[in-house]
Amino acid sequence: MLGVTLVALAVVALGWVLGISPLLTQADLASSQAQAADSQNAAQQASLVKLKGQYDKLPELRAELEKLQLAVPETANLDDFLDQLQAIAQSTGVTITAFTAAEGTLYGGGTTAPAAPAPTATPAPGGAAATPTTGATASASITDRLFSVPVTVAVQGTPEQVMAFTDASQKGIRFFLVTGDQFTGASSAAGGGGTLTGFVFVVRDAPAAASATVPAK
Repeated sequence: MLGVTLVALAVVALGWVLGISPLLTQADLASSQAQAADSQNAAQQASLVKLKGQYDKLPELRAELEKLQLAVPETANLDDFLDQLQAIAQSTGVTITAFTAAEGTLYGGGTTAPAAPAPTATPAPGGAAATPTTGATASASITDRLFSVPVTVAVQGTPEQVMAFTDASQKGIRFFLVTGDQFTGASSAAGGGGTLTGFVFVVRDAPAAASATVPAK
């Protein structure tokens, strides 16, 4: 009986070592792998939900991008900006008597010096405005791609009209940052007016070629 008992115990032990234990180990491994797969699937599902939400907003984002590209274009495009100012002048009752644009420079300063054409004054509503150029090397950094173009606009009108023009000019399609507004002459439309100074901006596209310029058109 003792021998039979020992044989039975040996059979049970061998069954555990050779059969049951490896199966339990494989079961534990399969369970861990299943849990990892579930976690990965859940993460991927969350990513898909996020991507779908972003995709649904794609038309809205594209419209916003187009609006920003008009506000801060890739070229100086001063003729269109002057047309914008002329429309605002007509709606506010002032008359633009002069428009001056100087050379474009890197916004906030920089180590790369732009080309230096002489500032050009163009009476409104006539001819072409100055074309800022630069020999700046393009870079992915916004500090190497954003240029400010100094602009001066002289108008004729009452102080109220000049103030209305100043306010509206900063809310147009093309972004215009007014940094100074000086009134001149009398308070009547015939003899009074003002001079606005400020900046428009140009941003070069990130993959632009080296030694790029900032063309007007």
